Amino acid sequence: MRGTKSGTERQKHFFDLLWSHADSAYKDSPKWRREIYWFSGISPATAKYYMERFPQFMNPDEGHNDSPVMREMIALAEKYNGTIGGYAIPPESGRDDRRVTFDSLVLPIDEATAKALQTQLKADEFGTRGNGYRFWWD
Repeated sequence: MRGTKSGTERQKHFFDLLWSHADSAYKDSPKWRREIYWFSGISPATAKYYMERFPQFMNPDEGHNDSPVMREMIALAEKYNGTIGGYAIPPESGRDDRRVTFDSLVLPIDEATAKALQTQLKADEFGTRGNGYRFWWD
């Protein structure tokens, strides 16, 4: 039955979803699941859904260093049918700074559009990735 999960169950599902998108290097060591891990390939719809439900972990107005803020990254991924990557510091970490942060976009766009966006966005790393371009902020 939809809508019957408690907030704690939804929160666990959220971090489990992010873990399912964790980079393979972290999967070999379960300690990362409890501490910090990087993920990629999150759809903008999924990111928006969880951002609205877990503002305590995902602040729509925060960015990573010089990246666009979270809501802007979601909007770019929506506009260009791309995906979002970042890192998670889950509640199990015990850290005071538990959060989800977006630090990258992969956009399936043409070269001219990608170069124009790079001029605007000034990602620290920019290059081809699969059938598109990856923008990453350090």
